[in-house]
Amino acid sequence: MNPLGDFVWVRTINGMNTGEQGNGITSDASGNVLSVGYFKGTSNFTPQSTTSLNKTSIGGKDIFLILYDSSGFLQQAETFGASGND
Repeated sequence: MNPLGDFVWVRTINGMNTGEQGNGITSDASGNVLSVGYFKGTSNFTPQSTTSLNKTSIGGKDIFLILYDSSGFLQQAETFGASGND
């Protein structure tokens, strides 16, 4: 949504397992969007792109942190986790 409340873009995460869940989202003054959540198994963090960015959890549920620019282009995707659920 832009400051006027108009829908601008949407992005999804596509996993081979059904274990992705977003837990938080925020934006900054420039319109960049930061999302945090967890995933399990292998997830594609760029299913809208011709280039896949697959990440695989180390154990159970691992944490993801993704940053999109104001146009919805992925800038960074980081994952964190250990052998159990995180």
